[in-house]
Amino acid sequence: MKIIFLNSYSPRTGHNFVAQVLKIVSDAEIIPHNQAETRLSLFLESYHKLQQQHFIKGSVKDFLDSIFVKNARERILKDYTASYLLIKDTNHQGVSFQKKSFPDDIHFLMFRDPRDTLISIFKGMRFYNEKGFKAALKKIGFWSGLYSYYYSWNYSRHFIKTIPGDLEGFFVIRYEDLVKRDKETLKRLIQIFNSNMGVEGFITRINEISVINTSFHKEETGGKHIWDSQNATSKFNPVNRKNIPFLHRKGIELGSKKFRKKLGYI
Repeated sequence: MKIIFLNSYSPRTGHNFVAQVLKIVSDAEIIPHNQAETRLSLFLESYHKLQQQHFIKGSVKDFLDSIFVKNARERILKDYTASYLLIKDTNHQGVSFQKKSFPDDIHFLMFRDPRDTLISIFKGMRFYNEKGFKAALKKIGFWSGLYSYYYSWNYSRHFIKTIPGDLEGFFVIRYEDLVKRDKETLKRLIQIFNSNMGVEGFITRINEISVINTSFHKEETGGKHIWDSQNATSKFNPVNRKNIPFLHRKGIELGSKKFRKKLGYI
């Protein structure tokens, strides 16, 4: 048995879709349930940093490790029978500690163009339906692109720090490659899991995945609520969306430029 760790850098990156793709190719069970975000890497980072900050060493460290982290893998596996277990999270913070704690398992870092992630985040805010002085300021900032720029810049400044400097030992997977059914990416996944599935059969199975938690639910899936799991309509296009106000889009692109460059999107 092996554990698959799937970490995206933030919510709205399409991690539920990517998790379903990994589930198909590996026949994994998502734990503790399909929609769960565990924050495991963040907890591991906090634990180890607390030890460092308080100079915990020797027998005290061994005692605490025995309570919190020792045999963690065995304790996770004991309640399951699937060949692969998938643990996912919308967080890159602490993934290096997670890899160190589970060195023999499979670690995916998921990237999505921050521009598209931010467009999805803004669409999900729906503050333009709100009333009041604060909402009015946001609306002005939205239509002028100023609020879009500031939010995107602040967002990027925060999340760029969570991307590990050393990617060795991680499999990097791009949301866009799976949305576009990139055959080289699909072949790579088939090889990682030593699957007997062919590429065309893999694509057929991916096409059957329902869209989960899209911010464009009415336009693109026909769902009534953001959390609806629905089949995509012909309008579903989560990559490089352009049918949004020009200044709003430019604010996002300028604010996220450094982050996009860091992830290799520009």
